[in-house]
Amino acid sequence: MNNVVASDKVDLRSYLPDDDSIGMNRRAYLTLREALLIGAYRPGTHLNIKPIAEELGMSSMPVREAMGRLSSESVLEIMPNRGFKVPVLKIETFRELLMLRIRLEEMAGAHAAVLATQEDIETISALYEEMLTAQKRSMDEALRIHRQFHFAIYRVANMPIMMEFIEQLWLRLGPHIYASLKKTWATDVKRHHEIVAALRARDSVGAAQAIRDDIASGADPAFY
Repeated sequence: MNNVVASDKVDLRSYLPDDDSIGMNRRAYLTLREALLIGAYRPGTHLNIKPIAEELGMSSMPVREAMGRLSSESVLEIMPNRGFKVPVLKIETFRELLMLRIRLEEMAGAHAAVLATQEDIETISALYEEMLTAQKRSMDEALRIHRQFHFAIYRVANMPIMMEFIEQLWLRLGPHIYASLKKTWATDVKRHHEIVAALRARDSVGAAQAIRDDIASGADPAFY
């Protein structure tokens, strides 16, 4: 983890929320949060307030406040007089966060298999199909739909506190998981099919196992 590869140019405007009525502070926060959730920024990347504010077409204040909030959530690190940085996790921290992700998400998946309506399952299945189509256009787009797919499942579990924890874990792990997911994508896509099949069968054990396998296969082997 010491050899950090610099991030490619991130098109932050593509992560702007669709709702134009959202205030600037929240708009900046949601934009950066979405980019970090899917791992658009690599570990060790320095984020400077002014260029990000210019790209988003807003003043520096909302961006500074958004980054400050993300740092208070342990998603970013403050660099004195140098802006903010995406943390490089220690191996033991990565393993702990990954273990928590597996435990919470397999539990959410098991509950979803029991509680999902037919409409829920069709929505999740449609996201899976959309993910397959998106991967032919852009890996970043496919990964955004990948997040939507997982979160759609976990929301069906109807456990809002658990959902908050899951989102926080994704935020902290996203930058580290991204590169590995790109390498294992072909296998991961098949596992998503297994998740959908388990939900259709109302198989809570199968859904939990498929989610566990999906998370484990998408983690960087260097951390094990």
